[in-house]
Amino acid sequence: MVAVLTVLGLGVIGLALRTVVQHRVDSDAASEINQTLTAFRDLAARGTDPATGDRYTDADVLLDAFLDRALPPSGQGLVAVHRDGSVRSSGDRAVRDQAPALSRRAQDAPRSADADMTRTSLQGRTYAVAAVAAPDATGSGYLVVAHDQATSATTVDDLVRTFVLVSLAVLVLVIALAWSTAGRVLLPLRRLRATAELIGASDLTSRVPESGTDDVASLQRTVNAMLDRLERAFASQRGLLDDVGHELRTPLTVLRGHLEILDAHQPSKVDRTRELLLDEVARMSRLVEDLLLLAQTQRPDFLRRVPVRLDRLVDDVVSKAEVMAPRTWVRAARSTSTVELDDEVVTQALLQLVDNAVRHTADGGRIEIGAAQDHDAVRLWVHDDGPGVAAEDRDVVFQRFGRGRRDREESDDTGHHGLGLSIVAAIAAGHGGHVELDPDAEGARFVLVLPAPERGETRRGPA
Repeated sequence: MVAVLTVLGLGVIGLALRTVVQHRVDSDAASEINQTLTAFRDLAARGTDPATGDRYTDADVLLDAFLDRALPPSGQGLVAVHRDGSVRSSGDRAVRDQAPALSRRAQDAPRSADADMTRTSLQGRTYAVAAVAAPDATGSGYLVVAHDQATSATTVDDLVRTFVLVSLAVLVLVIALAWSTAGRVLLPLRRLRATAELIGASDLTSRVPESGTDDVASLQRTVNAMLDRLERAFASQRGLLDDVGHELRTPLTVLRGHLEILDAHQPSKVDRTRELLLDEVARMSRLVEDLLLLAQTQRPDFLRRVPVRLDRLVDDVVSKAEVMAPRTWVRAARSTSTVELDDEVVTQALLQLVDNAVRHTADGGRIEIGAAQDHDAVRLWVHDDGPGVAAEDRDVVFQRFGRGRRDREESDDTGHHGLGLSIVAAIAAGHGGHVELDPDAEGARFVLVLPAPERGETRRGPA
């Protein structure tokens, strides 16, 4: 395509150049003829005959004297037509060869100081011709000035030939540069395609080599970022499937083992087995529900933000928590600010933290729930006076199916699978925030930190 456009462009330039040059050459030829005629008129008006020392009065003598003095430019010839019809010529050879014919073609020229320029063709050659009468008493002699157009054509043809050669060289150079440039531009795309061909469901580690700062380099960075997200997503998916398989294997094994040894003729054993199997089914149901909730937190439409007053949110969570276990429930700070968040899922996250606090405190233990606004962030927390989280478990507890050392040592009869805090972390991340575990607090103090503009004020509520 580049070569075609270049050829078309050079062709248009060539035609325009030939037209301009031809016009310039023709104009120069006409100017040279006019200069010759002017010189002839000056000689006739002011020249002196060397033989007499007076002005020229004889046309033949004037014509011969002009031909002896004149030096016609290239392509121009002079033809002097004497009174007796004889012809004398000088200058361009083609004009001299055609002098008789040119004199006859110009014999009808006006016999005055003025002359009209005409074009005539002889034996395939074109001449620009002008004739002017030699001033004497008879008025029968005249001068013919002719310019051979073949000379101009030769000049134009030489220029066009040179232009064609230069154009061919330019065309070759443009094609070479276009090929080289296209290769450099397409090389990153070829690398991108090769990388895409290497990527499979089992290997997402390949990346596109990044180079440059242009749009292609931006595409490379975008693709690599997408591959990073895909690799993390697939790794998370594989980890989730492994964890789910591990967590479901135990209750399924329990179900199968009890069903295999179940004796239908012993009603007491059937009742006990039935209670145990129902408990395992309930445990698996809770696991599936938690997994569904964790998966939903990854959806872009998971959150539905609405204006929420923080003090009312705390009151609602405390009201629901009070029926979960006999504990000493404390409303800490209750901000009157109104912020944009999904009150349902935030309530669910706080209740997950409450459930965690209930499991790690004894009857009558103190559990504090509060909310405060700190400049551009909202802080919602659940604080219990239980044994707290060991330092080595502070990162583990937020992982999917992650449990602290105490939970691992205790029995799994409670049906908790280690998904609660990972759900809380996912809900906080969905709001653009995070979960903190206060390392300096007595017991365990989990804090949801959610971004929000500062509105209203925080006041201390009743304990």
